[in-house]
Amino acid sequence: MNTWHIFVFSFNRGIFLQNCLDSIKQCCLDIDVTVIDDNSDDDKTNEILSTVESKYGFELIKASKADIQEKRLGGLYGNMNTALNVAKMKGKKYVVFIQDDMQFVRQLYQSDFDIVEKIFDDFDDIQQVQSCFLKNLQVEHYKSHLSHIKNNNCFVSDNDVDDLSAFSDVGIFCVPRFEQNNGVFIAGERENNRKALQYNVRLAHLERPFMMWLPYGTSYQSKKINLKHKIIEAVAQCGFYPIKIMDDCEYNNLAYHAEQKHPIAEYFLKVDGLSNYSTWSFSAGVINLYARGGLRRKIATFLWKI
Repeated sequence: MNTWHIFVFSFNRGIFLQNCLDSIKQCCLDIDVTVIDDNSDDDKTNEILSTVESKYGFELIKASKADIQEKRLGGLYGNMNTALNVAKMKGKKYVVFIQDDMQFVRQLYQSDFDIVEKIFDDFDDIQQVQSCFLKNLQVEHYKSHLSHIKNNNCFVSDNDVDDLSAFSDVGIFCVPRFEQNNGVFIAGERENNRKALQYNVRLAHLERPFMMWLPYGTSYQSKKINLKHKIIEAVAQCGFYPIKIMDDCEYNNLAYHAEQKHPIAEYFLKVDGLSNYSTWSFSAGVINLYARGGLRRKIATFLWKI
């Protein structure tokens, strides 16, 4: 797919990065891939980064401290702008943004590319297609604010709700359309969402998503976190929970399911150690306790009140 390019954003999450790269290697054939690392100083991460070109055959762009100080590459949104410039230089029309604590969960097929391109062709007000599964914690929100467009195999957001209805840090961007609207990425996901709303664009969600955040992930190394945060992660059993790559039977269940039309991660994905939980957390903080349920949910509710 010469018009597509995958960009992986990395910082100090070695085992997560390796899992992400392995999933891309397994699921995404014949697509150019670039890893943009934000000057990781973790030994494990740098060990993985040293294999990006030799083991995976991917391109690596690694920021130096000077790059970060000059704000040419440092930070997620600076890295996203760098990715956009690389894509334009290489003549790419579509970019897939994925972060190191995420992974591809199934094989990509030609039909996936055809569906995405048709969405952009049919809807002038869509500049991004979200390629991640939905979250069970927000299922009622999806039912209220996502419209199912059966002929395009997608759901489209309701822009009357200012809740990341027009933008996400990850997913598929149509490069020329993004240039016409937002133009450049600014700092902050909600800030980019507000900017996108000014252009009346909407966010589409794939009916058959192919990537997802890892549930209950630990906060990345070198992040300044306090004791309370560390205790919450320990009690919530946060850690490294890779998602199993879907087999053909599981993909067919996703593609042709009848009982539940929303592609909720917990309904279709499998993770060792989480099979007994109907709700997962994909965010940091107290929400990890809440998603675990039981006594931990009661502790989370109490913490939110104080």
